[in-house]
Amino acid sequence: MRTMRARLLALSLALLGAAGAAHGSSSAPWWSAFGDRQLDTLMRAANAATPAAEQAVVEGYVEARLGQVRALLATTLVRTAHRQQALLMDAPAGERRNAALAEIAHRIEAIEATAEAITGERDEGLAELARLSGVGLPRLQPLVAPAEGRALLPSVDAPVPQASAMIRTDLAGRLRDLAASARRVERAQQLVQTRRVEMQAHQARQQLGAEDEFGTLEAYQQFLVETDRLALASGQLALAWAQWLHGSSVRSVATAAAGVE
Repeated sequence: MRTMRARLLALSLALLGAAGAAHGSSSAPWWSAFGDRQLDTLMRAANAATPAAEQAVVEGYVEARLGQVRALLATTLVRTAHRQQALLMDAPAGERRNAALAEIAHRIEAIEATAEAITGERDEGLAELARLSGVGLPRLQPLVAPAEGRALLPSVDAPVPQASAMIRTDLAGRLRDLAASARRVERAQQLVQTRRVEMQAHQARQQLGAEDEFGTLEAYQQFLVETDRLALASGQLALAWAQWLHGSSVRSVATAAAGVE
């Protein structure tokens, strides 16, 4: 359990400070702004013959990566709930114990149903990405799986562009969505940071004998829930970046073509 906590803490910290690598040159494809080698590998292998197909593959990749992170969080939440149930089973018999066991059994049922749904969405997302890209699942899975040394979710290491009267109407809408998504991620990061501090305080009290494991697990579960919300917000931000970058790229190509004519 301690190893899993360390792994999930590292996950949330990666989401708190998620950032892509440096941008490529102006001639690089629009998705290179993510600085994601696995995405670059996928796009080289994908059968994306049109700009719309490229966008669909990039968005499918983001959603598949998000599905992997959320499935990991959900599985961990289930494990912590079962650990709480085991702790209650070892507690002295009585009405309070029986009521607590009934409550945790109900909670486990709800958590397992949610985890099953998230896992199903993850599998559906992988299958859809395979369909969109034309790349088989055995080759796709290592590209989207969490791995040490890489960001948990695709992100762009750049500020949100400023609005301008020169921006076309459809791009202005994408820019508003991008700015709103960035604000949601910032708020979610603050909440995760708060939950992380609370969890660490519970852990410290438990080590001193002033807190039981059940209470520490409660704090850990709150941390996992907020981390899941941060993952969702970060995934939406990555999708908003994809839509903005793709739209800007198509607009630039169209403008250049018009200039040539």
